[in-house]
Amino acid sequence: MTRLRLLLVSAWLSVTVSTGMDVQKRIVGGNECERHYHVHLRIVFADGKSSFCGGTLISDQWIVTAAHCHEPGWTMYADLSGGVDGGEEITAAPVKYEDVQKRPHDIMLLKLPQATTIKPVGLPDCDKRPLTVQIAGHAATSGKPDGKRNPALTPKLHCADFNVVDCKSLIQTMLKDFPKQYKVKAYQHWICGQSPGVDVCYGDSGGGAVFRDEIYGVLSFLGDPNYVCRKESAVMDLCNQDYKDWFNKTIKT
Repeated sequence: MTRLRLLLVSAWLSVTVSTGMDVQKRIVGGNECERHYHVHLRIVFADGKSSFCGGTLISDQWIVTAAHCHEPGWTMYADLSGGVDGGEEITAAPVKYEDVQKRPHDIMLLKLPQATTIKPVGLPDCDKRPLTVQIAGHAATSGKPDGKRNPALTPKLHCADFNVVDCKSLIQTMLKDFPKQYKVKAYQHWICGQSPGVDVCYGDSGGGAVFRDEIYGVLSFLGDPNYVCRKESAVMDLCNQDYKDWFNKTIKT
């Protein structure tokens, strides 16, 4: 599980290219953006240290994010203002998805203490699956000159387009390097995203993959935990009917 968390905990958005010069000087494939339904989640661990994830409003009081962004003893704060420093403490217990066999999936719902007037994102129209989705995050916008990941917190939200691609290469990597972890991921419902010069990084887990203000996925784990723009990344597939039914049932309670 320790190695798996290197893949999962707090994934950040890194919009970069593989050459050292370009990585150093500018963002490629993404730009500063506004996404009113994006939520910055600040996580405070039991020892006082902190990290962060992304999330998305899917109703006036509910946020969808990745389940690995919370463990017992952690405190979460949701910032709906577009900032990264403040936020309202989430006092309700997170609701994590389990299937009929009681197996955990990397999907979680958080309930805000008070309803917001911010317009939420819509749930997906899965009869018309998009070939490209938009991802967003507050994480590092560049890697190191050698392409290694460079964890950082970016005050301004950045968005980029992510092509929906085949997961074959990522599956091969998981089977080779993380076979035990793959057994956990294999029964879950995820799709993959990859575009030239675009990647997700530590701190963007839980952020939404959106098309025309409808959420089609939740960022889950990295294809390459060490280098940017090498492998496709995994996105929880919100077109799965079990997830959609669970959303509707939970939000109405």
